Amino acid sequence: MDSLPIVRVALKSQYHASLEMFQEAIHGCSEELWLDNKPVNAFWQVAYHTLYYVHMYLQPDLALFKPWAEHQKEV
Repeated sequence: MDSLPIVRVALKSQYHASLEMFQEAIHGCSEELWLDNKPVNAFWQVAYHTLYYVHMYLQPDLALFKPWAEHQKEV
């Protein structure tokens, strides 16, 4: 029996669950923490970095990946 469909369903479920948890963390983050630059990177920068790579890895092929129009490559 081919287990690939079972694994695919399980991975998709876990991926969706992790994105839901990430969304809850973003919505639950206070404005003070969101903008706090005492750590090396503020929360918003870590969130942006995470979403950037989620978007990239969801592409069927890395050659098809196009960063968001407002992405600042040099920052």
